[in-house]
Amino acid sequence: MDTPSTERRRFGMHANLLYDVITKQAGTLQKAILEGVMNGVDARASRIEIALTNETLTINDDGKGFKDRTEIEQFFETFGTPHAEGDARFGRFRMGRGQLMAFGRNLWKTNRFKMAVDIKGHGLDYDLSALSPPQPGCSIEIALYDPLLPSERDNIERELRSWVAYVDVPVLLNGKQISKPPSEAEWDVETPEAWFKLAATRNTLSVYNLGVLVMNAPASRFGTGGTVVSKQRLDVNFARNDVQSTCPVFNRIKAELRKHSDQVVVAKPKMSDAERQHVAERILGKSLPLEDALDIKILTDVEGRHFALNKLGTLLESNPAIVTAPRGDRVAIRIAEARLAHVLANDTLERFGVDDLADLIGQLQDVAIAARDRVAQGATAYRPGQDNSRRYALAQFCRCIELARPRRVDDFRHLIDADFHNINADQLKPNEKIKIRALQNASYQIALALYDRASSERFATRRVRAGDSDLADAWTDGIGIIWINRGQLALLESGYTGCARLAGLLLHEYMHEGPDTDTHTHDADFYQRHHDLSLDTDIIGSAAAAMMKTLADEARRRGKKPGARIAIFDDNEEMLKRAGGVGSRTEPAPEDPELPPEP
Repeated sequence: MDTPSTERRRFGMHANLLYDVITKQAGTLQKAILEGVMNGVDARASRIEIALTNETLTINDDGKGFKDRTEIEQFFETFGTPHAEGDARFGRFRMGRGQLMAFGRNLWKTNRFKMAVDIKGHGLDYDLSALSPPQPGCSIEIALYDPLLPSERDNIERELRSWVAYVDVPVLLNGKQISKPPSEAEWDVETPEAWFKLAATRNTLSVYNLGVLVMNAPASRFGTGGTVVSKQRLDVNFARNDVQSTCPVFNRIKAELRKHSDQVVVAKPKMSDAERQHVAERILGKSLPLEDALDIKILTDVEGRHFALNKLGTLLESNPAIVTAPRGDRVAIRIAEARLAHVLANDTLERFGVDDLADLIGQLQDVAIAARDRVAQGATAYRPGQDNSRRYALAQFCRCIELARPRRVDDFRHLIDADFHNINADQLKPNEKIKIRALQNASYQIALALYDRASSERFATRRVRAGDSDLADAWTDGIGIIWINRGQLALLESGYTGCARLAGLLLHEYMHEGPDTDTHTHDADFYQRHHDLSLDTDIIGSAAAAMMKTLADEARRRGKKPGARIAIFDDNEEMLKRAGGVGSRTEPAPEDPELPPEP
């Protein structure tokens, strides 16, 4: 029991705090406009019109507005008055209108009342007066404190179209409707909680709360990209840019997203990085049973190839050493090629959300043990009829992952020469000089084809030099020189097959627009260019023919007969000429002063 001297008091809010709430809760004008749209929906409007210029903003709706002075005092003048259960679709604390007040002088007109608000001019004071004649609904006229630039207005309009895309009340922006009821759109899946349009190729999942955008989440968070529009109200945070983890409606929506993600991942042969990350996170979180994910390609090696956990187990069984390195790292690639260790790309660590390889291996070992124990206790099958194979695969992975021995790239660096050496012409044997000349002619043919295709001088002929390296068969400075590893010159002795391989190697280096000695990575544009040139032109054939012609001509010039595999080229050329053909386009490259002809 309280003593007589005890006084019970209630906390209050200082005016300065309310001022800060009004002026600082709004991040952008478009977010403030969105609050105005949601207020109109809460007021049961059948139409909401927005007019935006560089200097003014108007929002009109035909909802119920404020019916009397008491409502103005309770719901407009007082911030934070909670909504009664069921009287609003979006509103919770009656705070959002402050965002509109932060951006300009407001004039609110509703039924028989007019409220003028100027936060910068009059602070928290506002003017309330009678309105005649009465205006149904609510009209908000705002003279912006800071005029918009044309680009700013364009950005606001573009974002608003996205944010209100599925509001079931017509929303018009400068006379054009920008909303569409979700019931009129096409969807992949419909549940009691939401409509779903899912696309694994999209990098984001757009989540709409009753038609209003709440967030654009990374696809990796839910395992798929696309669009979700809730049919029921979501519990969103105060900023309305995320959904509370305790929201029961969204938890059922997430279950549907997981179901879709699992079906797609299991069925599709190729996954996006977002899908790999989602699966990796679920494996470590134990929401996706490990035995169901062993054959999903969620690991990435140093050369960018993707493979599954069960393959990792097989690799570790043959060699337990494993390291990580940046994708394309030349030294790490050579370590993998020499089978000194298995090399994962650092992307894999980021995908699993771990700091280092030891952490990844340790967590996979923990998950494997937990999965083995669960299956031993009779866990239900994810894919009926495959219990035995799944048990065997899981048992094998558990045994092999225990073998893993994380190492560092530096542990093997002393075994590899990481330098790229140029070999001067005077260090070459006579037949090697001829081979370099053949490759130079092939380089010329490639440059001609690229010039014809691109109609520019971007593809100037690159000189071919011999080099020596443990790390690459060929490399380039990306400007004017391509080095071919001395050991690759022997391919020219195997006829067209070897010449075609070297032609492909030259073309590959031409696609690099900068030095490729530090890392050897390729983006989508690189592969697209290489694909188009390889398939749409005879660039490989012309380059190979140039090599063979050079070798045949050099042999005859030296009074020798071309080898049998090279002589086939002359036979084909002769047959083409007799048949009325024109032969191969194999004009020689200009003389290279650093590589004089043999006497």
